[in-house]
Amino acid sequence: MIKSWVKGLFFLLLAVSCQWFSSPQKPELVARYGAEELYISDIPASLYTGKSPEDSIVAVNYYIDKWALELMYVEKAGVNLSEEKLTELSELIANYRADLLALAYKEVMAQSALDSVVSSEELASFYQSEQVNFLLKEKIVQLRYVQAPLGYPALNQVRKSLKRFNKADQKYLDSTSIYLDQVFINDTQWIPARELFVAIKPIMPENEHLYLKNAQFFEIQDSLGVYLGQVKTVLTPPEVAPLSYVSEDIKTILINRRKQNYFRNLEKALLDEAIRKKELEIYRP
Repeated sequence: MIKSWVKGLFFLLLAVSCQWFSSPQKPELVARYGAEELYISDIPASLYTGKSPEDSIVAVNYYIDKWALELMYVEKAGVNLSEEKLTELSELIANYRADLLALAYKEVMAQSALDSVVSSEELASFYQSEQVNFLLKEKIVQLRYVQAPLGYPALNQVRKSLKRFNKADQKYLDSTSIYLDQVFINDTQWIPARELFVAIKPIMPENEHLYLKNAQFFEIQDSLGVYLGQVKTVLTPPEVAPLSYVSEDIKTILINRRKQNYFRNLEKALLDEAIRKKELEIYRP
C-alpha cells in the first residue's frame, strides 16, 4: 500500500492545480499493484471537485486504498479458497450478471412498449374491487390551518377567513401567506395525523383527540406562535382509505401488473421465435 505521506503530498498538489487532468501529456500513474496500474484519469472527479485540499486528499487516499485492497482480496481469494468454493462463486457471479442483464433488457422493452398512464376509470374499478386491501392503518385528516406569529395584528381576519373559507377568504389567506409562518389551505388533501404532529407542535398523540375531530375548529398557542385550524374530515382505522389517498399506490400496482404481463408475453415470444428459427431445441421429458 502506498505510504500516506507520499499520497498526501501528491494529491495536495493535485487539489490546488488541475493541470494534470487537462494536460495532453502521458497520464500520471497514481498506484500500481502487480501488473495493475491506477492513473489519475481513473479517479472519479466527484471525489475532489469542489472540496478543500484536505478533504480531497482524504477522499482520494481512501479510493486508492480501496482499489488496492480489492485487487489484493481477489488475488488472495484465488490462492486460498478451494476450487469448489471458487466454482460456486463463479456460478453466482455469472447468474447475477445474467439476471441483471435480463432485468435491464426487460425494463427497456417495457418502457418502450407500455403505456404508463392509468385512467381514472381503471383506478376507480380497481379501488372498488379491492377495498378490503385499502383499510386505513393510521388516522388521516382533511383540514386547513395556519401558523401566525405571536401578536399578529390581523389574527381576527385570518380566523374568520379560515372558518368561512369562501373564494374571497381563500384569496385573502393566499395573499397573506408571506406574513404567516405556515399556511395550508388545500383541505381536499388527506394528511396522516403523524405529519400534523410535526407541523403543528402543540398537537400530539396524547391530545390529538381534542383537536382532530370532524368539523372541529382549534386555536392553540405556544412559544413559537398561534396555530389556527379548521378540520374538515377525519378518518380512522379500520375505515376504508379514500381513493384519492391510495391512488398513487393503485397506479403502481396496475403498472406493475402490466409489466409482469408484458414480461410473460415477452418470454413466450422469445422462446417461440428461437424455436421457429431452430436456434433453440428443447428435449422435454
